[in-house]
Amino acid sequence: MMNRCLHLPRLLSRSSTRTIRYSNNYTNNYTKQYTKPHSKAYTNGTEGEWSPSKVNRLVASFKKIAASSGEPSISAAVLSPDLTSSSSPSELDKYTKCWRGKWGVNGIKGKGNIVLRPSTTEAVRRIVKFCNEENIKIVPQGGNTGLVGAGVPEGYDEVVLSTTRLNSEISLDESTSVITLSSGVILSDAITKCSELGYIYPVDIGSKGTCNVGGNISSNAGGIYYNRFGSIKENLVGLEVVTGKGDVLNMGGCEMRKNSAGMDLKQVFVGGEGAFGIVTKVMMRVWRKPKTREVAVLEAKGWSEVQSICERVEERMGGLVSALEVMDRGVLELVEEKIGAAGLGWVGGTGYYVLVETMGFDEERDRETVERFLEGIIEEGIVEDGVLAKGEEEVEAIWGVRESCGVAVNRAGGSWKYDVSLKLRDWEEVGKMVEDRVRGMGGKLVIWGHLGDRNVHLNVVREEKDGGEGNDITQTLEPWIYEEIVKRGGSVSAEHGIGQCKGDLMEGLIVGETGMEYLRGIKQIFDPNEILNGGRKKTFR
Repeated sequence: MMNRCLHLPRLLSRSSTRTIRYSNNYTNNYTKQYTKPHSKAYTNGTEGEWSPSKVNRLVASFKKIAASSGEPSISAAVLSPDLTSSSSPSELDKYTKCWRGKWGVNGIKGKGNIVLRPSTTEAVRRIVKFCNEENIKIVPQGGNTGLVGAGVPEGYDEVVLSTTRLNSEISLDESTSVITLSSGVILSDAITKCSELGYIYPVDIGSKGTCNVGGNISSNAGGIYYNRFGSIKENLVGLEVVTGKGDVLNMGGCEMRKNSAGMDLKQVFVGGEGAFGIVTKVMMRVWRKPKTREVAVLEAKGWSEVQSICERVEERMGGLVSALEVMDRGVLELVEEKIGAAGLGWVGGTGYYVLVETMGFDEERDRETVERFLEGIIEEGIVEDGVLAKGEEEVEAIWGVRESCGVAVNRAGGSWKYDVSLKLRDWEEVGKMVEDRVRGMGGKLVIWGHLGDRNVHLNVVREEKDGGEGNDITQTLEPWIYEEIVKRGGSVSAEHGIGQCKGDLMEGLIVGETGMEYLRGIKQIFDPNEILNGGRKKTFR
């Protein structure tokens, strides 16, 4: 593979020249990355299944609903399983299977899930009303890029409701700095729309080329700009939701960002993974696009130096910083091996690499601030080496490497992903404990994450001979790792959600017995028949 080499200006003088390389085949669109998930057996209807006659009856009913709702294409709105085929059509596979190969159901002869793709809120409302009457479980799904199995079915007695065709509206009101989006709008399209008008959308994550803005709300997605522009909850202005009862809640009557008129009902649906309602429209605050952008990558020998860099950044550059990321040498080696890029090309490095990005409005002053900061930490001996990007092309090259970390891990064979938040002082200790547990099993720990908001991605990788993922590592790490995280005051899910992966942790480690009683009470208000999100047993029963 041909690699492109970018020579960046040096911060430190060394005899060996180091460069940043990245593959021209790198893409933010996860569709290409998901074409070959781990070959692991999916569940085969453990929660039940419908007879072929019932499937055919339901398909006919859903087509009538689509027609009465004014759907322009019935065939696009209702995808029916081929019950005579030995395997489900590929058109259905991408809705019924998790891209990681860990959750979902196989389409096998005589079995399959109905997939509904409404294009209007009214169509969603009618589908939910009908499913209440028939006691049919619904799995709400966005772009199906999740990592915890929240948006795929557990059995063949559920319908998947995909919001991908709810994508008609994308409009930005510059007088209020608020963008209104149909929930099925792809995140990268929202980002592009804002950029064209001189704004920044506050959410930016690796799967932006495929994930939907409604799914971001339902999973409470974080991303690289969480520390600068805030969380989804902080930027959410309005929401339209179809509840589990089939009622349409419009929580966007006030388009102003400042609003203290009573309790904020829309926040109940943030991070709910479709358990209380299906998001159909989103109103988000957007930010004026800064005029300057600087990116540096700094090499730190050990974790104490990483902590020092983080402290200096927060002390000396404060509000100028837009992103603060970290990668260890192990994950960069995987980027080189699996993506075809040479990581940061710093093969002599032994520790961690910290990516610092700033955004501002005064080019001369901002550049001077960054350079003064870099000179200071060099003089203090905190960093081993570093580069400062010169121009937008080199900035994108650096970010290309950072956003390739997850892709590289996915291609490494078996992978165990732990999306947690921890105090900086605890990262190294927990990492070493994980390494000690998996070393004898052939596992290797790699780390990257968001330093600014203390969200670390602890990933264990191992070459699996059968292409699957061995249970030995899972049993060794779980639930032990979650207990260690909670013991240190951290979160067992910093930005990826709960889903089928962590539902059994809710009562014991996350909200407690009393908290679960209240959550079940809220569930009964919005979804009394428990039809949404498959009525996930581990979470609400």
